[in-house]
Amino acid sequence: MNKIFQSAVLILSFLTLSGCDWLGLFAKEGAVAATSHRGWSTFTFKGQLPAQFGIDATAWYGPDDPDKASCQSPTIEPGKTVTRRYGKQYSADIQAQPQEFSFEIPLNYYKGLCGMSLRRVKLEINIRYGEEKWQRTYGGGNFYIEHPEAADSAIFTKAGTLDISAKCSLMFQESRLHFGIAKLMSCRGARAILPQENLANKTINLKVEVNPVEEPTRVDTWIKFPNGWKPCLPKKGWQRCQVPPVFKTFEMNGQICTIYPNCKEQ
Repeated sequence: MNKIFQSAVLILSFLTLSGCDWLGLFAKEGAVAATSHRGWSTFTFKGQLPAQFGIDATAWYGPDDPDKASCQSPTIEPGKTVTRRYGKQYSADIQAQPQEFSFEIPLNYYKGLCGMSLRRVKLEINIRYGEEKWQRTYGGGNFYIEHPEAADSAIFTKAGTLDISAKCSLMFQESRLHFGIAKLMSCRGARAILPQENLANKTINLKVEVNPVEEPTRVDTWIKFPNGWKPCLPKKGWQRCQVPPVFKTFEMNGQICTIYPNCKEQ
């Protein structure tokens, strides 16, 4: 939940209360915000990104004692509360050239008197594949923070490092909202279960690799030829190609094309 949404929920809850309750809750939440701070223990998440790539890493924290009064926050329903959560985003914007990134992520966070521990780091690996604003997409990943006895918990080297390789592949289709080719991305490997008790001062290195071969997002909607992919008309009431296939044109970069990615057949 982002900060804007959290603020909106809090404001709505205030509007349903009396003046005294409103002032009391406002003062309480203001004090919580004023005394919130990160913990001292951290780990480092860094890596290398290809050209036209960026990354967002959102650290999500949950309370160590969910039933504690200080770990409850008001809702839009008077008298009801929800367990506090906290999220902090770290970002490296898309760059035209290859880049390195490094985030120092705390293992603990304190919302007033509510102590929280890191539960998950959600990843979005972003790519821009064209000059238009809509020509960008992302692939997801997650680092889950668990107790060390988890059977598939990651093992760090003696130097305290863990190398992870995310292999990302692009899939293409005709855009439903724009004139052109839209792309989706899938990234394998950007996932790990990290040991909660032994994560302090460790380093995770992420290397993003891109598969040079693109394929259609849906099977049997484009047909592969030695020089590229040709789109075909679907069967009536179905997405897949007619048999035998009937090919069609498509638009890409302001041109009418017959084959992807070269547009025109040689």
